[in-house]
Amino acid sequence: MAAAKARAEARWKAIIGGDVETSYGMLSAGSKATTSIDSYRRKARLKGFTEASVKSATCAGEVCKVAVEVVLDVPKMKGLRTAETETWILEKGQYWYVFPF
Repeated sequence: MAAAKARAEARWKAIIGGDVETSYGMLSAGSKATTSIDSYRRKARLKGFTEASVKSATCAGEVCKVAVEVVLDVPKMKGLRTAETETWILEKGQYWYVFPF
């Protein structure tokens, strides 16, 4: 669980920092096979986030559900807090984010 939480924290740090390549690099092999980096840039919300806090990870087998609270600034509302649940899978000894299609 700690490894999945650490990977999620690193991914959100990359997103908040505007590092698309790093956040894309954390996608699972299956996600990358079906989503190019250009498609990821178009489909994923990668801007406006100001904070992210990983709250918990619940793992069963090779799949972890990671609960994250993020803070997003949008034109009409600053500091919008929302909860996200991400799916991370264990592949080759490392957790990878499953991009929702």
